[in-house]
Amino acid sequence: LGRADGSDALDALTRALEHDPYAFVREAAARALGRRASDPTARAALERAAREDADEVVRQAARAALEGRR
Repeated sequence: LGRADGSDALDALTRALEHDPYAFVREAAARALGRRASDPTARAALERAAREDADEVVRQAARAALEGRR
């Protein structure tokens, strides 16, 4: 899913980052969305996760994705 193109993949990754109960899933979604960080929807989701996610690992992954690190 992280390597798939299209709006369906983007929507699924964004939902996973914002709503999945498991931090490891949200972290993986953040890393995958980093490949699409130029997309406004992906960028907004990553920015929210970097600020607000309950798990520090997810916040770090979102910040790294925004900075272009994986």
